[in-house]
Amino acid sequence: MISPTRVSSRAGTALPVASTYYAETGLASGLVAVLFGTLPFFVFGFGALLLKEPFGPAAVGGAAIALAGVATISLGADTHGSLRFVFAALGAAALSAFAIVELKRSAASDPFRTLPPAMLLGGATMAIAGALFEHPDYARGISAPSIGAILYLAVLGSGIAFYLNHWLLQRLTAWQVGLASLIVPVIAVTVGALFGGEAFGWKELAGAALVIFGVWLALRSGRAVEERPGV
Repeated sequence: MISPTRVSSRAGTALPVASTYYAETGLASGLVAVLFGTLPFFVFGFGALLLKEPFGPAAVGGAAIALAGVATISLGADTHGSLRFVFAALGAAALSAFAIVELKRSAASDPFRTLPPAMLLGGATMAIAGALFEHPDYARGISAPSIGAILYLAVLGSGIAFYLNHWLLQRLTAWQVGLASLIVPVIAVTVGALFGGEAFGWKELAGAALVIFGVWLALRSGRAVEERPGV
């Protein structure tokens, strides 16, 4: 039997996406990336409260170093914006963190039973909201490039990505999975440099090094905590 709670926890990822989109209408994308990079710290809190997951100060310190790397990569001269957009980005991070913790609580469930209805519910919610509050260009929406982009996001960016996220949550703690959000900017600038002709200089290289070192430090501390007697 499909659990409504498990389905709704997965469908709830639509709300962070909407909050992030709203934040980017009023903030520079680099600042949104940094604000959303606070996600692991929300996972630390929710995981400790709801899952009793152990973590040490080195894990928090490693995540902070990685967040500094994200800031190095992402922040530019434009860091201004209204507080409502800042809170939208932080809210998206907190909601995503809560969803990760909720998914961890039901990680033993079969993703092929819960993901399809959740993605359908989330997609329908976003489509209805977009039709009501945006001004969609339907002619452009059914063009070949638009359909190709939607298929890419639906299959690779959502279906496969959510399945892999579920698979990881069956094997790792929630906060360890949450660290993946700090790797995304590194992947983005690397792909942009390789395929989009974007710049990848010392600033990006230094930021990537901080992210990789910080995540490594946090994961290394996680193994030490797991090996501690009584944990």
